[in-house]
Amino acid sequence: MWQSRLSIKHNDQSKIMDKGNKIIVKYHKVKMEKEKLFSWDENPYLADFVREFGKPYNPETDSYNPSIYMEDIKSGKNDPIYNVHMYWTKVPPKGIAKLIEHFTSPGDIVLDPFCGSGMTGVAALLTGRNAILIDLSPSATFIAKNYTTPINPEEFKKAVSEIRERVREEMEWLYETKCRRCGDSAQIIYTIWSDVYRCPICETEMRFWDVAVRGAEVLKSWECPRCSVELNKQRAVLVRTEPVSVNYKCPRCGRREDEVDEFDLKRLEEIEEREIPYWYPRNEFPMGYNTRQPMARGIRRVDQFFTKRNLWALARLWEEAGAFSKGVEDKLKFIITSFSIMMGSKATRYHATDWAKKILHGTLYVPSLQTEWNLEYIFSRKSKSISESFNSSSPKGTVIISTQSATDLSRIPDSSIDYCFTDPPYGANINYSELNFVWEAWLGHFTKIEEEAIINPFQKKGVKEYQELMEKAFKEVFRVLKPGRFLSLTFHNSRTEIWNAIQTALKNTGFEISYIGVFDKMQRTFKQVTTDGAVGYDVLVHAYKPGISNHIKKEVEKRIEIDEVIDWLEERLRKLPVTKNEEREARRLHSEFIGWCLSQGISLAELVRKGLKDFGESFLNLLKEYFQEIDGYYFLPGQFPKMAQGSLSGEFATITDETSALNWLMKLLQEPKSYSEIHPLFLQALGSTKLKRSLEDLLDENFVNEEGKWRAPTEEELDEWEKIKRLKQVKKFESWWRKFKAGEEKNLPPEEIMVQGLKEWYRRGSYWWMVEVKEILRRKGLWSNTPYKARNLLEMAEEEIKNNA
Repeated sequence: MWQSRLSIKHNDQSKIMDKGNKIIVKYHKVKMEKEKLFSWDENPYLADFVREFGKPYNPETDSYNPSIYMEDIKSGKNDPIYNVHMYWTKVPPKGIAKLIEHFTSPGDIVLDPFCGSGMTGVAALLTGRNAILIDLSPSATFIAKNYTTPINPEEFKKAVSEIRERVREEMEWLYETKCRRCGDSAQIIYTIWSDVYRCPICETEMRFWDVAVRGAEVLKSWECPRCSVELNKQRAVLVRTEPVSVNYKCPRCGRREDEVDEFDLKRLEEIEEREIPYWYPRNEFPMGYNTRQPMARGIRRVDQFFTKRNLWALARLWEEAGAFSKGVEDKLKFIITSFSIMMGSKATRYHATDWAKKILHGTLYVPSLQTEWNLEYIFSRKSKSISESFNSSSPKGTVIISTQSATDLSRIPDSSIDYCFTDPPYGANINYSELNFVWEAWLGHFTKIEEEAIINPFQKKGVKEYQELMEKAFKEVFRVLKPGRFLSLTFHNSRTEIWNAIQTALKNTGFEISYIGVFDKMQRTFKQVTTDGAVGYDVLVHAYKPGISNHIKKEVEKRIEIDEVIDWLEERLRKLPVTKNEEREARRLHSEFIGWCLSQGISLAELVRKGLKDFGESFLNLLKEYFQEIDGYYFLPGQFPKMAQGSLSGEFATITDETSALNWLMKLLQEPKSYSEIHPLFLQALGSTKLKRSLEDLLDENFVNEEGKWRAPTEEELDEWEKIKRLKQVKKFESWWRKFKAGEEKNLPPEEIMVQGLKEWYRRGSYWWMVEVKEILRRKGLWSNTPYKARNLLEMAEEEIKNNA
């Protein structure tokens, strides 16, 4: 087997020959023992792994030439393997598998330098490929190891049974209660804990559970039961947290839920008075974005992040896991970490309609209502699901894992990797080192935060530092990829500067972007729903490393006008089915537009120069101003989704305003209709919407009446009407401007008139007049009230003056 390199790291296992201007290396294979496939630090056996499983690159015989992948990926999270263990961000492995199968052949090596929980490794094993997984976080690589390392299911089940038997008596004591119906001993399934607040006015103490919970609804504000002052979490003083309700299972009476009683309080008091006889971590939380909220509640150490009872249960389970052989121990601790934060900590929220009662994903937020699960019960349930996943998976490849920074992959030889898929960090969206701190305290290994690619003021890292780290990582990926091979990455941040950092890092390291698509995970996360920097769909970027003979293109930064953005949106909406589907949602359109910008070489900094400082908000403004929104979906003017069968108005959608009314009539009157035919359909589509003008006025001003029937105007008629209309609007605008400038008019004109007048001035080149308009609007405090399209025209005029200066 022969491998050619532009440069190569040598060692004594290689025979090196010089053929002309190429370096040819013949590798002697070495057997990879199981112990070499994982390291808590930089794995020293990465090069050996490549020699064992790689297919050396030879430019003279290389025939790799895949078609460009031009499809969106849609892959859900309801997969038993995917759901075995939580992680802050995960890409469904079946979606990754589609890309791996497209870009590689069986036996190839796939790299993921930001592997997280190891889903790329899972996908590689499912498709018969080998994988190198890299991550800076020890908890991430631990999870990835257990996802990609097989174990005998029977051996695993036996170990679980042994642990459950050993801890049974102690767990029954920890989670014991008394049945309120028969008085027999029962086992708690979960306990609800509530914050207790004090009124700052009368100092009355009250339980949040009593004053703010109304069935499934939790009030944001409430009245003090004594002095009736209105309170909320900010005004009231947090005093403590106490148990209020228990959900338990009685052997005789079944599952029940009752208020906490004297027995429960006494048992908790006993637990508090005793010392936990097992090891548990006591590490202090680092000051950070995600640790601020629990620290503000007095939770300053990892052990304080759990109730005493659950800390005791975790410590016992952790100790028992350590009594088994290494492979079994890791799988048992894999179970424990899978629920320790999500369902075992004080961050586990209570919600009346959510049976799972888990944490808010991507946070360490400690809520006012907490659920304390019986962890032996959870251990049993998770063990079963993990055991089933072991049975369902059949690895067809090998995975090696290294805990290190992606900025230095020097142990991986040049041009040795066949494909790279990764889900890199998203700027400031997810603070992995903070979120992983609890797991890592239990594991005894911590993230080296100085190498973490993130935007975090506590680490003194901004966009510049983030971009530099990402660029170093992409440079290494570029180096180790074989020429012509692909890097695919998903990304979830809509902030201009973050996308610009990724775009710049890719270009600066030599990658050529070939296609931008969408990776739809089909379920939104808490962060994607609530965070400004997150988007609803993941952008999927495919880039490739040019061949050895290729020269890297130095593209001139492209400029873009707002009209081009609108044109792109029009083209995209025109191609979509005219139905209410998710591809017409603002978030989905935004993700696809970002991808289009990248694929066209358009810098998002250019959009900033056009006045789009907050790109996500401005994008939504463009949609609202130029297109019609129906139930959260966007359509072209005159384009309407089909309604349900049986609707009298057939294919026509509900009218929401005068614009949509005109569009509705324009579509309806493609075939002439009498007023008596139009009127009932119009009222039905109008519903409860109120219009300033009547149907008669709309018809008279915008449609043609021939022989008692109304029809839509022809294109020629529309053009003539539009010319006349524009002339009238420009005259009205200029009349307004003369009065406004003289102080005779204080208000802005109607938006349509203002925009049409400014468009005509811009067309004529009357830029100085437009700048004067802008200055007076600012001076009179009306700039923020000026319509978005008008502001944009005025800023374009100002830029024209600067460019021509």
